[in-house]
Amino acid sequence: MKLTQLAQKARRAIDDRGGTERLKRDVEDLREIALGDGPPKEKAKRAAEALKRPPEPGGTPEPHGASEPGQGSGSASASESGDASRP
Repeated sequence: MKLTQLAQKARRAIDDRGGTERLKRDVEDLREIALGDGPPKEKAKRAAEALKRPPEPGGTPEPHGASEPGQGSGSASASESGDASRP
Protein backbone atom coordinates (compact mmCIF):
# COMPACT_ATOMS: atom_id res chain seq x y z
CA MET A 1 0.00 0.00 0.00
CA LYS A 2 1.28 3.41 -0.88
CA LEU A 3 1.79 6.04 1.76
CA THR A 4 -0.82 8.34 0.22
CA GLN A 5 -3.42 5.56 0.32
CA LEU A 6 -2.60 4.88 3.96
CA ALA A 7 -2.93 8.58 4.77
CA GLN A 8 -6.31 8.73 3.01
CA LYS A 9 -7.57 5.72 4.99
CA ALA A 10 -6.40 7.30 8.24
CA ARG A 11 -8.05 10.61 7.34
CA ARG A 12 -11.32 8.81 6.50
CA ALA A 13 -11.23 6.87 9.78
CA ILE A 14 -10.69 10.08 11.76
CA ASP A 15 -13.50 11.83 9.90
CA ASP A 16 -15.83 8.86 10.47
CA ARG A 17 -15.14 9.04 14.23
CA GLY A 18 -16.03 12.74 14.35
CA GLY A 19 -12.89 14.60 13.33
CA THR A 20 -9.76 15.66 15.15
CA GLU A 21 -11.59 17.13 18.15
CA ARG A 22 -13.28 13.78 18.80
CA LEU A 23 -9.92 12.06 18.32
CA LYS A 24 -8.42 14.30 21.00
CA ARG A 25 -11.27 13.44 23.40
CA ASP A 26 -10.83 9.73 22.65
CA VAL A 27 -7.11 9.97 23.40
CA GLU A 28 -7.82 11.80 26.66
CA ASP A 29 -10.36 9.12 27.65
CA LEU A 30 -7.83 6.38 26.89
CA ARG A 31 -5.14 8.21 28.85
CA GLU A 32 -7.39 8.50 31.90
CA ILE A 33 -8.30 4.82 31.66
CA ALA A 34 -4.63 3.82 31.39
CA LEU A 35 -3.65 5.93 34.39
CA GLY A 36 -6.66 4.85 36.44
CA ASP A 37 -7.01 2.11 39.01
CA GLY A 38 -7.51 -1.54 38.23
CA PRO A 39 -5.75 -4.47 36.65
CA PRO A 40 -4.52 -4.17 33.05
CA LYS A 41 -7.18 -6.62 31.82
CA GLU A 42 -9.99 -4.40 33.13
CA LYS A 43 -8.32 -1.28 31.72
CA ALA A 44 -8.15 -2.96 28.31
CA LYS A 45 -11.86 -3.81 28.48
CA ARG A 46 -12.78 -0.24 29.43
CA ALA A 47 -10.59 1.16 26.65
CA ALA A 48 -12.17 -1.15 24.07
CA GLU A 49 -15.64 -0.11 25.21
CA ALA A 50 -14.70 3.56 25.01
CA LEU A 51 -13.61 3.14 21.40
CA LYS A 52 -16.65 1.06 20.46
CA ARG A 53 -19.03 3.82 21.54
CA PRO A 54 -20.28 5.50 18.39
CA PRO A 55 -19.43 9.17 18.08
CA GLU A 56 -22.29 11.45 19.00
CA PRO A 57 -23.06 13.85 16.14
CA GLY A 58 -22.78 17.43 17.31
CA GLY A 59 -22.90 16.49 20.97
CA THR A 60 -20.46 15.80 23.69
CA PRO A 61 -19.47 12.19 24.28
CA GLU A 62 -20.61 10.32 27.37
CA PRO A 63 -17.94 10.75 30.04
CA HIS A 64 -15.90 7.58 30.36
CA GLY A 65 -16.55 7.46 34.09
CA ALA A 66 -20.34 7.35 33.71
CA SER A 67 -20.45 3.56 33.83
CA GLU A 68 -17.67 3.09 36.39
CA PRO A 69 -19.57 3.84 39.63
CA GLY A 70 -21.61 0.63 39.18
CA GLN A 71 -18.46 -1.47 38.99
CA GLY A 72 -17.61 -3.30 42.16
CA SER A 73 -21.00 -2.64 43.77
CA GLY A 74 -22.67 -5.74 42.36
CA SER A 75 -24.71 -3.96 39.70
CA ALA A 76 -23.88 -4.72 36.09
CA SER A 77 -23.15 -1.89 33.71
CA ALA A 78 -24.06 -2.06 30.02
CA SER A 79 -20.58 -3.26 29.10
CA GLU A 80 -20.57 -5.98 31.75
CA SER A 81 -24.01 -7.32 30.85
CA GLY A 82 -22.72 -8.27 27.38
CA ASP A 83 -19.82 -10.21 28.89
CA ALA A 84 -22.10 -12.26 31.17
CA SER A 85 -23.83 -13.89 28.20
CA ARG A 86 -20.59 -15.30 26.82
CA PRO A 87 -19.78 -18.93 27.59
